[in-house]
Amino acid sequence: MPVLLKVHRPKNLLYVRYSGFAGISESMHAFSTYMSRPDFQSGRDLLVDLSHLTGHEKASPHLIRHHAQMTEVFQSKGRRPLVVFYAPTRVAQGMALLSARPWDQLDIITPVILEQEIDVLEMLGVTEPNLEAFLQETL
Repeated sequence: MPVLLKVHRPKNLLYVRYSGFAGISESMHAFSTYMSRPDFQSGRDLLVDLSHLTGHEKASPHLIRHHAQMTEVFQSKGRRPLVVFYAPTRVAQGMALLSARPWDQLDIITPVILEQEIDVLEMLGVTEPNLEAFLQETL
């Protein structure tokens, strides 16, 4: 499963795209790599694009460690980062729910799951006509 992480500096947004089958260990590796980059900054809003997902791992012994790792990515002083899951398919919605559920009881992020690309763009205040145009223009 390829995981693509790119920083959109003008919106202080981390774009994450999962393609193919999503496994916990691959996701952990991608975020560990991001956290060691010079442009790492905790507290960024996230756009998690699950539109290219074909399947995902349902449970893993690494899941708790991954959520602890994500706490470091999300931590922000004075605000809760917005995490928008673009989940246009049933498979994508399943992963979005699995990913968002552990944060329900914690005051760390604001997770939002959206099925329509237009809703994602509106939520993030993006004026480009689609995600591809948004990503090509500024990433």
